Amino acid sequence: METSNTIRVAVLGSAAVLLLGAAEECGASSGSGVGGGDLACNAGIDQTPRVIDLGGTSAVEAVIHTFCRERQQRHSVKVALWYQDESQGWVQVHTITDDTVPTPGKARKIPISTTECRDGRWQVRYFVSGTSRAGKRFRYPDKGENKNRLGSRIRCSR
Repeated sequence: METSNTIRVAVLGSAAVLLLGAAEECGASSGSGVGGGDLACNAGIDQTPRVIDLGGTSAVEAVIHTFCRERQQRHSVKVALWYQDESQGWVQVHTITDDTVPTPGKARKIPISTTECRDGRWQVRYFVSGTSRAGKRFRYPDKGENKNRLGSRIRCSR
């Protein structure tokens, strides 16, 4: 199976954060599902979790994208914001599902945010599933695990 994984370094403000991966492939145009032949779609993180000011309160926001070279029959993306608690465990804070099939050749941005801002480390995770044009089901990651990326430490109170 062949998956596109790119390692790149992103700088957020003055802090450097290592992001593992960037664009993940799904929906094979050959109809063979994830990992088969010419992959028709990808998904990735455009913005790791960061604080946004809402005028008196703060929120945590992240953005992912999906992109398909050809029309899919069905395309569903589950996106979640996770917070690392005091015991170093990850707690899901907010989840959205977007069932919009991306327009071929055009990236679809999917923002997620929550006003449950807490100081600490945050992640954005996503899981993509659907049906290709050829009628084959696909999902990414392959075994039903959420794709996740480590964000930076967030400071909500200023």
